[in-house]
Amino acid sequence: MRLTESEYRLWREMQRNEKHTRNFVKVTVLLMLHHGNSRENISFSLDISIQTVGNYIQAFEQLGLEKYLDSNYIAYSGKLNEEQKAILSKELEENTYHTTKEIRFYVKVQFGIEYTCQGIASLFHTMGLSIKRRP
Repeated sequence: MRLTESEYRLWREMQRNEKHTRNFVKVTVLLMLHHGNSRENISFSLDISIQTVGNYIQAFEQLGLEKYLDSNYIAYSGKLNEEQKAILSKELEENTYHTTKEIRFYVKVQFGIEYTCQGIASLFHTMGLSIKRRP
């Protein structure tokens, strides 16, 4: 990818002034390509996957700069919605579960959603709950 001198200056300015990490990385990927860096080098340097580098290149080619930098990112909020979390919270207040396996089973039966043990631990963390281990 080769940029004109004016494009390069514009992109460097955007890179310096970007407040959001995601867009900083997206601009930096393009600048690194301009300088002849390989996808592997970009991936390693920015600590992102080679697939992400490829996705950014493809998105830029398809969308152009303005739409490429649009942030339509929606943060992951978990598998359970707020209503389901409230139901789970009430269930945990009313009943005792001795293992995360039991809680995972309840969630699967009640909501049809599967969690790993680590997933349940993360869910508890986001809900302000804790898992207590038995001695």
